[in-house]
Amino acid sequence: MNSFTNTNIFLIGMMGSGKSTVGCLLAKKLSLKFVDLDLEIEKGEGLAITDIFNNKGQEQFRQLEQKYLKEISSHTGQVIATGGGIILNPGNRQLLKSNGIVILLRCQMNTLSGRLKDIRGRPLLNNNDSTTRTLNMIWLERQEFYYSTAQIIFDNNFVAPANAINPIIKQIKGTHGNNQG
Repeated sequence: MNSFTNTNIFLIGMMGSGKSTVGCLLAKKLSLKFVDLDLEIEKGEGLAITDIFNNKGQEQFRQLEQKYLKEISSHTGQVIATGGGIILNPGNRQLLKSNGIVILLRCQMNTLSGRLKDIRGRPLLNNNDSTTRTLNMIWLERQEFYYSTAQIIFDNNFVAPANAINPIIKQIKGTHGNNQG
């Protein structure tokens, strides 16, 4: 059944857009390996993402993110949930596009804000500013990179994760055909 074993499927988007949740379900449905890039960084470095940000800074985290992306994307047959800021680095954008199918999970700010309002451990939200305002600022900084990197855009606002999988697969097949493998 699986025509995606010779490629990767990368999920990009804002924090809270559902990359990890949808990615895990998508990988199961397509019988592919699921990789959460942030979890791989945490395992490899022995530190939580928040601790890396706090102790080493955002720039050091972005370097680690690129290192792990290169390593992980050298394999195929994976659904990879990336961190929201992965697209800030031009090298990462190129790696994503040249190593698989890139899907942007897009959400409205009020949806993201609602999903993230009580969640701790998001380094870019650990401030006194309002969540919605911070998310809007992050979106404005990143939106052109999300759109220029993604081959598929999926609106993940009011869709239960399990109900997103078949429409995403349909979009992948419509965009990239059935002969991936």
